[in-house]
Amino acid sequence: MDFPLGSLAVLVYFVLIGSGLIRFETAKYRVMVLGLAGVLAGSFLMVPLPAPKGVQVLLNAGHSLIPLLMAAVLWLQAPAEDRYRASLVTLAICVLIYCLAALLDLEPGLLPYPLFFSVPMAAVIALLLGRTVYGAGLGIVGGCILVVLIRYFETTFTLQVKAFLELPGDLIWNTMSLSVLSASASIQAIEHVKSLWGKRWQTKQASLGAAAASPRDQNGTEQSEELMPSE
Repeated sequence: MDFPLGSLAVLVYFVLIGSGLIRFETAKYRVMVLGLAGVLAGSFLMVPLPAPKGVQVLLNAGHSLIPLLMAAVLWLQAPAEDRYRASLVTLAICVLIYCLAALLDLEPGLLPYPLFFSVPMAAVIALLLGRTVYGAGLGIVGGCILVVLIRYFETTFTLQVKAFLELPGDLIWNTMSLSVLSASASIQAIEHVKSLWGKRWQTKQASLGAAAASPRDQNGTEQSEELMPSE
């Protein structure tokens, strides 16, 4: 179980939500706060899964079941467009993480620091396809959970049998938590910059309109004074 990376990302995300830097509606805010607290508490709970004789498979509840429950609740509350974008992100993230995990299984020493590849790639995919905090976050969680299911069935029903397996594993959990944090913070920062740029543009347009209207008013006043009869 890895506290420093995955759980640290959850703590940072919790602080960003509590401080208002990452904003949610009231109902979704409660889901996020309670869910993130459950992720941290549930990370110490290991659930045994059915497996062949001689094989032990444990599922970390805080790293899989609670994020899945959070995603399911937010999915029901999300707009149709965010659901569609989240589906695209889910498929793309699933392919990315599964291929990377399979590559590391074949060549464990090929990538000494696989998170340097998985997290930026997952965050970029979520940014491009998700575009919103809901679309990106739901897609990342859905894709990682889908990989967990695939690896579980691979372990239990194929020849890829290990004596012990803990799911979701360091790679999937760290990628999920860090990429959700990165994508959500990036989307909020982009929206904030757009909002500031829009306000400045409106202010500039208003000032230009006032400057253009001022000479017209002055000319109209001079013309009216010329038309007035002298006493």
